[in-house]
Amino acid sequence: MDEIALYAEVLTAVAVSERRLTLDELDDALGLRTSASR
Repeated sequence: MDEIALYAEVLTAVAVSERRLTLDELDDALGLRTSASR
């Protein structure tokens, strides 16, 4: 179920974007980055 939730987060991020996502944006969608690590 966790993998499905992560996939859904990525699909949502892609759906609202009008261009290809950067690697940083994908990391954000997957929760791999926090505001402190930027």
